[in-house]
Amino acid sequence: MQTINTKYFGPISFVKTWASSDGRHIGKSAKGGYVHLSGSRVSSTRDINDLIPKGQDREDALEWFKNRDKPRPGIDIRAIVLTAEGGYMWEDGTEIADAVDIYNSLPKGPQLEAVLAWFQGKKTWGKDKIKKEAQAREAYAEKLQRKKVA
Repeated sequence: MQTINTKYFGPISFVKTWASSDGRHIGKSAKGGYVHLSGSRVSSTRDINDLIPKGQDREDALEWFKNRDKPRPGIDIRAIVLTAEGGYMWEDGTEIADAVDIYNSLPKGPQLEAVLAWFQGKKTWGKDKIKKEAQAREAYAEKLQRKKVA
């Protein structure tokens, strides 16, 4: 197993990876699914067909692609909830630490995109910036509230 620290998605563990001569890479995640080594999920069968040689690995990847948005048996799907600060966490209050868990918990669509964008921002800006932004929003809301009262 190989773990790669990605810029936007944090560490991702791979069971197997493939590369092409033009520099493209994809890998099979240890938690299921296929992602580019940047951390973004494989979004076309072209990448699978171009990068994974014919055989069982390609068949498995194509089968995953065909069913990628369906719930998978054996995966413990947890709910993601919105925090008061405008971020996200698991329903039990623990921090979301892995983008692959997000992919495995949410169907393709705007909600998945929103949580991934937040996760990328969290990895890029760090927790301190998110906390400062939340404090600034709270201060602004208090300022608006004082104007309403006056």
